[in-house]
Amino acid sequence: MELSVYLRFFFALIFTLSLIGILYWAIKRFDLLKFSTRSSIAKTLIIKETLRIDVRNKLIIVEQDSNEYLILVGQDNNLLINSTSKDLPMNKKSQFKEELIAQSIKTGSL
Repeated sequence: MELSVYLRFFFALIFTLSLIGILYWAIKRFDLLKFSTRSSIAKTLIIKETLRIDVRNKLIIVEQDSNEYLILVGQDNNLLINSTSKDLPMNKKSQFKEELIAQSIKTGSL
C-alpha cells in the first residue's frame, strides 16, 4: 500500500476521535444529560462506612436523613440487616441490638 492510504486512515481516525471528544466536551459543558432525580437522592444519601467481608460480600452503613441502614451487599443478593432511626429512644435501640445478637447466636452466624 502507498503512504497516502496510511495517511488517509490516520487522519480519519484522528478526525473521528476528535469528534467524539468534542461531543463529550459539549455534553459536560452544557449539561445536556440531566438526571434531576439522581441528584436529589444523592444529596440525602450518605455512605458512612464500608467493610469488605470477603471477595464477594461487603457490609455498608448508609444514612438517609435520620435513618441508618446496615446492608449486606453480595454478588447474588442484597440483604437489609439492621435499620435504625436516630429519633428512637436509646433503650429501643439497645433492645433491638440485643435481640439481633441473640438471634445471631442461635443461628451460629456471629
